[in-house]
Amino acid sequence: ADGCRFCFEVSAWARSIKRTFELTQVFRQKGDLAFCKILNEVRFGQLSEESARLLRARLIAGVGSNDAITRLMPLRSEVKRVNERALAALPGQAIRFEARDQGEAGDLDRLTSAPSVVDLKVGAMVILTRTIDARRGLVNGVQGRVVSFTGAGSLRQPVVFFNSLGAEVPVAATASEAKSGSKVLGVRVQLPLELSWAVSIHKSQGMTLSAVEVNVDTVFEHGQAYVAMSRAQTLAGIHLIGSEETLRRSVHAEPRCLAFHQQLTKTAAEEAALRANPEAGKVGEKAPKEAGKVGEKVGEEELAKAGKVGEKVGEEKATPAATPVSQILHLPTPGRRRQQQQQQQ
Repeated sequence: ADGCRFCFEVSAWARSIKRTFELTQVFRQKGDLAFCKILNEVRFGQLSEESARLLRARLIAGVGSNDAITRLMPLRSEVKRVNERALAALPGQAIRFEARDQGEAGDLDRLTSAPSVVDLKVGAMVILTRTIDARRGLVNGVQGRVVSFTGAGSLRQPVVFFNSLGAEVPVAATASEAKSGSKVLGVRVQLPLELSWAVSIHKSQGMTLSAVEVNVDTVFEHGQAYVAMSRAQTLAGIHLIGSEETLRRSVHAEPRCLAFHQQLTKTAAEEAALRANPEAGKVGEKAPKEAGKVGEKVGEEELAKAGKVGEKVGEEKATPAATPVSQILHLPTPGRRRQQQQQQQ
């Protein structure tokens, strides 16, 4: 993740996401609470001694060619090598399904997930790469095994027994558009199937697998170990290859994601508390308003008092003190004042 930005780090996220919800109920591992606890520690990169002990017990030398176990790998090149080797080990000649293209092969390879060729044999382990019938459970990520082929020529189709359905289903080719923005550059028609003895950890996101094999020696990115392990439903369903040291080293989380999750959890808790007690929010909003009203009233009273005092002081300064009438009556007139001065001389 070095040198890249997560979606929550771009400005558009804050502008677009106004409410957050934290999903806390586990469905895939609900039957194994001890495994749930381990996965939660792996997710946060904080493995306790007890969880480390339980995971060490899942370290094995390898599971050989057991088809019931899906090998999850970080690199597509490794996935391709394992699948090609497993297909070659099956008896008989592989049947090749070539894509029918409209447009440049380069654009179709780059802008669609459909390969140009798909080689299959009876017994091949496959995975559905797109949803073709959600109501029947034929969704992206379900696994199965090729049991036969039907039709001939361009109408030939593999018949796949899907584990989750418990049924055999003929799989027809589907069309995938190569788009650049809103412009369609081409169309590729190909089987929505891939070999699945091995699957990339990235592609496995969203899958539920009965058993997985993970080589912790090859894990190199934050969160890869968690994604791989959490595809299984039980602790007994994970098979780890590697050493105790690499197991510990593979369990680490991205610091920026941890900080974002912490803030997300805090925000979700605050919003949940507010929804549970709306009155608390109203009291919080009311308090500043009431304080403002009290402040306005006190301010008005103080201003009024200050105004009255100011008026009184101004009047006292502007109007000379009144001379008592008794003093006015005894003040000498100008003529009487001259007479008094002559008598004194």
